[in-house]
Amino acid sequence: METLESTRHPRLRKFRSLLREARARKESGLCVAEGPKLAGEALAAGARLREFLVTAQFLAQAGHATLLERLNQAGARGAQVPEALFANIADTESPQGIMLSLEPPLPRPLPSPETGDLYLAAHELQDPGNLGTLLRSARACGVVQAFLGPGCADAWSPKTLRSGAGAQFGMQVRSDVDLPGLVQSLNLQKVHTLAMEVKASQDYTDVKPGPQGSLVLVGSEGKGLPGALASLCSHRVKISYPGPVESLNAGVAGSILLFEIYKKAFK
Repeated sequence: METLESTRHPRLRKFRSLLREARARKESGLCVAEGPKLAGEALAAGARLREFLVTAQFLAQAGHATLLERLNQAGARGAQVPEALFANIADTESPQGIMLSLEPPLPRPLPSPETGDLYLAAHELQDPGNLGTLLRSARACGVVQAFLGPGCADAWSPKTLRSGAGAQFGMQVRSDVDLPGLVQSLNLQKVHTLAMEVKASQDYTDVKPGPQGSLVLVGSEGKGLPGALASLCSHRVKISYPGPVESLNAGVAGSILLFEIYKKAFK
C-alpha cells in the first residue's frame, strides 16, 4: 500500500476539500465517509467506492483487517497516512484512522402511483444534525427516497453523515427539489402529503396512510413550513404534548410522524 506523507499531495488535498467544501462535493459527485462505522455502512449499501486513507494504528487494531479486505475487494484505491497528517485532514476531533471517498447513491425515478411507500421531504432544514437525525429515522422506517428543497443542509457533509449514521447510503436523496411541484404531483397520485405545523388542526395520531403511500414534509427549525407550501398538502398535522414548550425539534417531530405512519401502514 502506498504511503502519502505530504499535505500537498493531490489525493490528500482532494480528501480535505471534500470534507470541507460543499461545492467540491457537488462538482465531483463524491463525499467522504470517516470512521469504521460509516465505512461499513457504505460497504453494506453497495456504494461505489473510490479511495480510502488509513493510519498504521488503525491497521494494527484487531478486526480491521476484514474491513480493509472488503475495501480492496470493492475496488477502492488505498493509501497509508501518518497519524498527524491524517488528523490534519480529518473532520472529527478524535479521528478513528480511516476515511473513504465514494459516490452517493443515484436517485431513482420519481414515485409511481403503483407504490405504497413512505417518503420524506424537508424545506430549508439547515442544521446538519437535525437533517441527519431525520434521515436516520427515515431509513429506520423504510423510506427509500428523501426530497430536500433549496436551502437545506448538505445531506453528504461530514456532520450530516455522522448524525445520520450513514443512513444516506441506503436511500436516494434528492437535493434542490421543487417541493410545491412534488407535493402537487404526489397529490394527483393519491399519495397523502402530510405537512407538519405547530398550529395545525389535525393531530398526528389521527392521520392514516395514503392509498398509494405517504409523504412527511418537515419545515425549517425556526420558521416551519411556508403557508403556501403547507396549503398544497392533503393534510396539515400537529403533534400534541402536555409540556410548556413552544415546539419540538424539527428532527424529533419529523421522526415521530414517520414512525406513526410506518406503524399504521406496515404493522
